[in-house]
Amino acid sequence: MQISRNELEDIYDRLCTALTDYEEASEFTEYDAGAELYTKLVDMQGKIQMLLYQEDEESSMYCVSCLIQNEDGRVWKCSAYDVFSVFQEAKELVEKYRENFTVLAAWITAGENIRFFECYTDISGDIRKPNT
Repeated sequence: MQISRNELEDIYDRLCTALTDYEEASEFTEYDAGAELYTKLVDMQGKIQMLLYQEDEESSMYCVSCLIQNEDGRVWKCSAYDVFSVFQEAKELVEKYRENFTVLAAWITAGENIRFFECYTDISGDIRKPNT
């Protein structure tokens, strides 16, 4: 089955709306079944986003995404709306996020390829702070 870019964009928009509505209406913990479904939907959202922003190998564009934990312990995926043509600029955005938020993990993609991934938690769940 082939799907057009317009159909994929429509699915992505509806998924983003549904996730936002769910975030606003839900009070779940990381162990709830709702949180597991939410995590799977966020993963699907990221995969669709990668398909939409897939670039030719000659002209790589870098997209930044992070898992951020807010003050009440809820975790959400943050994808930067900016697309960078220079990898170092994308890395600098990750460091800026780490300085301003509690970042659990971050990754930079170029098309379908993950060019950078870093987990900022250790095996016991403690969060590593950025070097300041």
